[in-house]
Amino acid sequence: MAGGRARKGHRMNKGMKFAGLSLVIPLVVTLAGCGSPNAAPPAATGDVAANSSVYETLNALPAKEQRAKALELAKKEGGLSLYTESPEANWQEYTAAFTKDTGIAVTTFRASTVNLNQRVLQELSAKRLGADVILENFGGMIGISGEDAFTKYEGAGVEALGDKPYYDGGWSAIAGYTIVPVWNTDLIPAGQEPKSWEDLADPRFDGKLSIAAEDGDLFGVISDFWAKNGKSQSEIDSLWKKIVNGAHAATGHSAMLQLLGAGQTAVNAWNYDFIAESAIAKGAPVSYRSADKIAHTDTFAYPLGLAMFKDAQHPASAWLFYDWILNEGQAVLEKQSNLTARQVSGQDEKAGLTIHPFPIEIGENASEWNDKWDALLRGVPVMDQPKK
Repeated sequence: MAGGRARKGHRMNKGMKFAGLSLVIPLVVTLAGCGSPNAAPPAATGDVAANSSVYETLNALPAKEQRAKALELAKKEGGLSLYTESPEANWQEYTAAFTKDTGIAVTTFRASTVNLNQRVLQELSAKRLGADVILENFGGMIGISGEDAFTKYEGAGVEALGDKPYYDGGWSAIAGYTIVPVWNTDLIPAGQEPKSWEDLADPRFDGKLSIAAEDGDLFGVISDFWAKNGKSQSEIDSLWKKIVNGAHAATGHSAMLQLLGAGQTAVNAWNYDFIAESAIAKGAPVSYRSADKIAHTDTFAYPLGLAMFKDAQHPASAWLFYDWILNEGQAVLEKQSNLTARQVSGQDEKAGLTIHPFPIEIGENASEWNDKWDALLRGVPVMDQPKK
């Protein structure tokens, strides 16, 4: 990379940067037929007032009657349109399960968080919204939650969301994942793995560490955690300087894991647990748990958000999908190594992990953290792909 500096992350308007998956080519698939990735979204035909009546009717029904009524209305609408940044294998699995359970076909548009949100903002501006629901990571949801485009699901499944079922804008954390240090078990002897965020600054990891070039918000989360636990700003600054000294950067969490599994780096300063679990399942020599099956580094529940649009073309289908995700869908998402909604909300724990709530204010001040992270990474070399 030019100048030896880690590339800045992809930016949305409002200065937001997202800690999501690596960029992908947008993909549209209809489970019941064919879709075109270049097709213009259909003009919104949903009437906001009429949709509000559908949502209010379903929300107000007794819990035992909600699902049946939503299914009755959804069958008259002709399908569901989902926008997501979930990996292809993941969204195919949960949409197929939804269709199997309900008979409602799903058309899915998948893109990176940045491209997905650009499309949503453009469609909202043009009043040509193509989505009924959107399922994406926390940073992405913040990027559009100020547009007053969402409406609240208030069905029986809301119990899974805990004391704070909605974030600003009306979306919910229906699942999540955690950020954890991950290491190559062939290169890091048992007992020498990092067991705290401070351990990443230990000289034993000099030249062995990879860091995420685009994760200003996660840099902010760890810095905030240290500050809340009594560290001074000078202590925090010193730790970060030691961490980046001798490290290299990678743009994309999947790339980081590939480098780790190939033995071209020994430790990911952090990665997502579900990406690590996927690599472990394929036999890669990586882990984020010590020999005692515990991830000793404190971690944070990074929310995966879901929202229904006010002017969705298929409001009953949108409500039904939301309800299904918070019920039957939880088992599908958990199988994909996500935290459940109950774990994200703090109602349930996950064995072997100490999970803290994600500090919302870090995401809301992402531009500031992005700039600090970019400045800290000046001169850090970039390694994006394993060498052959």
